[in-house]
Amino acid sequence: LSGNEGEDVVLVQPDASGNPGLFVDHVTFGPARVGESFGRWPDEAGVLYPMISTTLGSANSGPRFGPVVISEIMVNPLDSANLFDPELLEYVEIYNPTPRAVVLSNWTLDGIGYQFPDGATIGPGQKLVLVPFNPATISIVSNAFNSAYDVDLAAKGSGFLGPYPGRADNAGQTLTLRRPLDVANPSSLVIEDQVIYDDQAPWPTAVDGTGLSLQRKRVDLWGNDPNSWEGGRPTPGQMGRKIQLFPEKSTMVIGEVGKIDDLTHEPQTITLTQAYTNPVVFAQPASFNDTDPVVVRVSAVQSNQFDVFLAEPSNLDGEHSGETVTYAVLEAGSHWLADGTHLEVGTVATDATVGISIASPSFESINFTSLFAEAPAVLSQTQTTSGEVFLTTRQHDAMTGGLEIALEPEEQFGPDQHVVETVGYLAIEHGSSIWNEMPIVAGLNRFFTQKFRILSFPTATFDVVPSFLASLASYHGIDNSHLRFQNAEENRVEVKVEEDTTLDDEMGHAFENVAYLAIGGQGPLTAVPRSFADGQTRMLNFDVADTGRVLDLNVSLELVHTRMADLDIFLESPDGTLVELLSDVGAADDNLTGTILDDEAAESIVSAAAPFSGKFQPEGTLRDFLGTDISGTWTLIVTDDTLNRDSGALLDWSMEIELAPEPEGNLNYDSHLDAADIDLLFANLGSSDATYDLDSDGDVDRQDVD
Repeated sequence: LSGNEGEDVVLVQPDASGNPGLFVDHVTFGPARVGESFGRWPDEAGVLYPMISTTLGSANSGPRFGPVVISEIMVNPLDSANLFDPELLEYVEIYNPTPRAVVLSNWTLDGIGYQFPDGATIGPGQKLVLVPFNPATISIVSNAFNSAYDVDLAAKGSGFLGPYPGRADNAGQTLTLRRPLDVANPSSLVIEDQVIYDDQAPWPTAVDGTGLSLQRKRVDLWGNDPNSWEGGRPTPGQMGRKIQLFPEKSTMVIGEVGKIDDLTHEPQTITLTQAYTNPVVFAQPASFNDTDPVVVRVSAVQSNQFDVFLAEPSNLDGEHSGETVTYAVLEAGSHWLADGTHLEVGTVATDATVGISIASPSFESINFTSLFAEAPAVLSQTQTTSGEVFLTTRQHDAMTGGLEIALEPEEQFGPDQHVVETVGYLAIEHGSSIWNEMPIVAGLNRFFTQKFRILSFPTATFDVVPSFLASLASYHGIDNSHLRFQNAEENRVEVKVEEDTTLDDEMGHAFENVAYLAIGGQGPLTAVPRSFADGQTRMLNFDVADTGRVLDLNVSLELVHTRMADLDIFLESPDGTLVELLSDVGAADDNLTGTILDDEAAESIVSAAAPFSGKFQPEGTLRDFLGTDISGTWTLIVTDDTLNRDSGALLDWSMEIELAPEPEGNLNYDSHLDAADIDLLFANLGSSDATYDLDSDGDVDRQDVD
């Protein structure tokens, strides 16, 4: 048998004549180290592999691999938004857990067809990443790699090699790391490590196209055992196991939207899907099936139902055929959608009345509980029927802090004020959004008169005819006015201003503004529960079941607030360690958008300008969490400490934690502490690598050894 070249060995059973007959078994092996045998592992059943020791006539000893091992494989990257093959974002990482540099000349990684260049080395306790492109060249691929995995190829180029010509097969493949047999036989390659992965269980299936990578749990676990691997956040070239912890995203139901196709002058009782504490109802305008003037009235608003009907002016017979009307019921209060869209719902009791026959017309001022970043679109609707049946509302243009609103009865009503009615209002930021998985558009359009005019929605927003709500949002013409709509389609609806004829037959009207809300569906309406207003402190708890100790910790925040300087945010660990993330930063500007707080960031959040986006050093030091047991309750503490009507909501937050070796001091990430860990620490004296900085003083020195 050739130890330098390897062999094929075939076992056959002879026939009756003594010639080779029945095929029994066949194995292939490559070059072998001196004194090293090949055996099946698992014993008798698995693949043929180099053994730890020769065990002639007894149970196989188990596989020999390493010391250099394949430590991480990006098998199936997420599709890239750029115009190139996403497989270029693959990589294979190897790790040297020894205290000595290893020369990689003439080594190969079979499966992807890579041969290491002459002079390539991997340092003690270091990782080396193989990529399918040239990492030394700035390109669209290298930039995408940097972005996808939060690395800097230009700064860490020595830790990345490429290109390799093959590809890691998404469906499973054999990757074999081989080294020369010895200096005298550079072309005879023996197995250093091997991984025969699969995309089916028991291999981790979560790595198949989700953006996760295959990661070896420990360096002394055999690479061909699926139990030696787990899926995790990609960490090419980085030490330690990283986990990303996301508190469960929760929403609360704050209302619902529905549609009535046959509303008439006869009251209909609408039963809601759940009970609300302070529900406010919006239900206008009516369609234009029956051409008599008509307004939509709401009455008997209760926690789980309300009545709705059509009302004609007093000079008509009061009977009206079926119209289509959208209704939305919302809990009073300030709310934020999951994408940060701000809305406020409330009521006011008022007898402020306007109209052509009113002797002393007046408007009621409404101050929003929370300021808006820009003037919102506002819908309004009477909630009671204490006075005239033909009654609607009129508005002046909304401002960021409020608006003026009034009752407007039919034209002949006057000269006194109307009796007190309760009026509901809905203020919502302009623009497109998603509300409980339904697309929405809110806005304000101008120049509507007594003639139908097209109100267009942004292209490709809706794939069904949306539910449509609208209100007059100006007071340019003093005759009684309300809205009607017709010809609703996916991308448009026709809207006009309609008057009554109780005082005269004239129905012409000046240009008016229309505030509207279009919702691409029907059903529950939700908001995030993590809002905060003036003087509030919110304690947001996150129970972590994972185990391990912190080696490094970063915090990601998505937050909307109209004045960042109002906020103080702290993070508290299960053991009570408290770290200040930020306090009173950003002056009068707003929002944290994709904000990562990281001790290693180049810029402090204290000196940066809002809105904050990207990486910043926190005000405190996240390094204070070093060594903390991650298991238990973490608490994000958010305080709005200023009384100024600026408010906001936490949309999302997460923690990225690099775990320290287990047990502490296990620097080569195997299953036990031994002299190899001390040797590895000595090999890294003088560096600033946090993995070896055991006393957390910023450098690796003799105190860490002690």
